[in-house]
Amino acid sequence: MEINELQIGDLIEYSDTILRYKTKIYGFTEYGDAMIKALNREETIEMLLSYIEPIPITKKFIYDNNLSYKKIVDDIRTCGVILAEYDGVYMLDIFDRAKNRPIYTLHKPIKYIHELQHALRLFGLYELADNLIIE
Repeated sequence: MEINELQIGDLIEYSDTILRYKTKIYGFTEYGDAMIKALNREETIEMLLSYIEPIPITKKFIYDNNLSYKKIVDDIRTCGVILAEYDGVYMLDIFDRAKNRPIYTLHKPIKYIHELQHALRLFGLYELADNLIIE
């Protein structure tokens, strides 16, 4: 992964020769090689970018986050979010529930959780993007 592919709040997997765990990006630093700050059990740790891997979207992730149909209600709109699988990749649809019509369809396949988070943030669904569940 490249540093320009990531944002604060993205969910990633750290994997070196000893440790392997999923975490959320908390910040960025740089000391010659790009480093990422992440939270691990309530403490901030720094990781080399070369040990960071994207987390693939799975059917379990979609189920755990209720993304086969997620109702979003806020002060501005009531919309639905659907992440559907097509030929091994996922497509994102956001639609107006009141008018029953699409508002936004991402025509770029999504393979990884951080890509989904970026798309949700682009539409203004920050709370959903930053509170996805991973195991």
